[in-house]
Amino acid sequence: MLNKQQLVQRLSQQINQLYQQYQHQLDKKIFAKFDRTLFSESFATLSQYLQEIQQTLDQLATLQENAVQQGAFLTDKLLAQCRALTDALQNKPHYSIRKNPVATISASSTQGKQRKQDIHKLPPKQRLEKYYEALQALNNKLDEQVSLLYDAQLAQHKAYYQQQIEITQQRKKRCLEAIELLEEYLAYRQND
Repeated sequence: MLNKQQLVQRLSQQINQLYQQYQHQLDKKIFAKFDRTLFSESFATLSQYLQEIQQTLDQLATLQENAVQQGAFLTDKLLAQCRALTDALQNKPHYSIRKNPVATISASSTQGKQRKQDIHKLPPKQRLEKYYEALQALNNKLDEQVSLLYDAQLAQHKAYYQQQIEITQQRKKRCLEAIELLEEYLAYRQND
C-alpha cells in the first residue's frame, strides 16, 4: 500500500511522462468537450489542461495524511483527467466512468440520440414499458446521488452532488410527463 507521498510521486511521474510525450504540442487546441468536473472548460489548449491536472496534483499533495476520502476523490479525478486528455489527444471516444460520478467524462451524444430514436420507433405500449424502466433508473440514480451528497464532507463535493441531483430531478420530471402523455394517448385509443 502506497503512502500519500509515494502516491503523489508516482502520479507526478505519470504527469511528467504525459508532458514529455506531448510537449511539442502545448499550444495545440484540443477539440474535445470534457465534463466540467474534470476540466473547467472545453476546447482549450493542451497547456491549459496540463495546468489543471497539475493543480489537482498540487491539491492532493497538500492534503493531510488522514484525509483519505478527499485523497481518493482527487486521485480518481486526476486519473480521469489524464485518461480523458490522453484519449482526446489520440482521438479516442470518451466514455462515462460509472464508479465515481465526479470523475465522469462526457460520452458521445450520438449513442444516446440513437437509443432515443429506437425507443420512439417502438409501439406505444412497449415505449411505455421503456419509460417506466427509465423512471426506475432515474429513481435509483437519485437515491445514489442523495446518499453521496449526505456522505460528502467538502463544500465543493456537496455543491457538485446537489447540482447533479437537480439535473436528475429535471430528467425525472420530463420522464414522468412523457409517461403521463403516453398513458393519456393509450387511454384515448382504448376508448375509440
